[in-house]
Amino acid sequence: MIGGMSDAADSAVGCSLGDLAARVGWSSSDVLVVSGVSKSSLARWWSDPDWLEHAVPGVREYVSGQADRLAVSRAVGVCDSAQVEVAAENVHGLLGAGVSARELVPALLAGAALAQAASVGSAGEQAAVSALSRCWGAPAERAVDALFVPADCGGVFVDPTVVAESAQRLQGRCGEGIVDVVGRGIALHKLIKHFEFDAATPTGAGGGGLARAFRYRSSVIGRIFADGDEDAVRAYRLRLLGDPVLRWNEVWSLATYAGDFVRDDVVRRPVPAAGLVRTAGRLLDDLVHGDDSYRTYLLTCAVPLLLSYDPTFGEQRDRLNTVATGLAETGGHEGAAAVVKQIRGMPGTV
Repeated sequence: MIGGMSDAADSAVGCSLGDLAARVGWSSSDVLVVSGVSKSSLARWWSDPDWLEHAVPGVREYVSGQADRLAVSRAVGVCDSAQVEVAAENVHGLLGAGVSARELVPALLAGAALAQAASVGSAGEQAAVSALSRCWGAPAERAVDALFVPADCGGVFVDPTVVAESAQRLQGRCGEGIVDVVGRGIALHKLIKHFEFDAATPTGAGGGGLARAFRYRSSVIGRIFADGDEDAVRAYRLRLLGDPVLRWNEVWSLATYAGDFVRDDVVRRPVPAAGLVRTAGRLLDDLVHGDDSYRTYLLTCAVPLLLSYDPTFGEQRDRLNTVATGLAETGGHEGAAAVVKQIRGMPGTV
């Protein structure tokens, strides 16, 4: 019933009253008789794609909410079919905490694909890789994290063991296709972050392609979040200095995660005219609110590289200078003084 109501209402949203009437062969006179609206209202709404919002205020939000609830319900049903028990209260909690259905549904489907992969072999593993790759990006981060923690820690599954076990099986040979690279890299990052997964570090030394570089970065960021491993950050920084593939992967990863670059386009390109606005904004927020080990990674790896690629820092270089200067003055923040020096050596810096 809800699905039918949502589909019917959704077909009216964004469609003019005249177009809607034409679908059922009605004239304006027919609508006038049946609806009882005034001629003046009918005249205003006849060619207006937003007529329904005028006639029934709030209908757009209602339809959107109904569609979101239906999509989440269907995704939970897929999880049930994959025999992984959903913690419904935590699903509702994520939605109430600001995670949208647009981010939650792909994550739930990825979790179901991982659970199914446990029983259907290599074909199921590739389906899980593809599903995980669709979850790359900052908006989906909380939803994907929730696949890998138990329900009593806020996870969406009562027991995520089968999800973790399938994610481990994805850590074999990785192709260079972007879906394979991102999907398997996400799985590796979450395993290290939430399960302290011990895998051979894919260092990315000497080039080795995007797959090796992305996996190495995924493992480093996972270790930072798992136990604040600043030695891993320093080793990563040293390799960045001598490896152009690793450096480009760092910029590409930051920019695709924030939404400034399209995930599937890995070719190096000029800086967009407006700069990497979303990427720079995320890094600035993390510099202010992140913990010490993640801040060390930002100041010694991410920020210097992004500044080299986009000297305007997404038109936010002045704010970066202020934040980095404050961190340098308080002391104890490795890399802060070097960032300030890098900024002040750039043209146009006061």
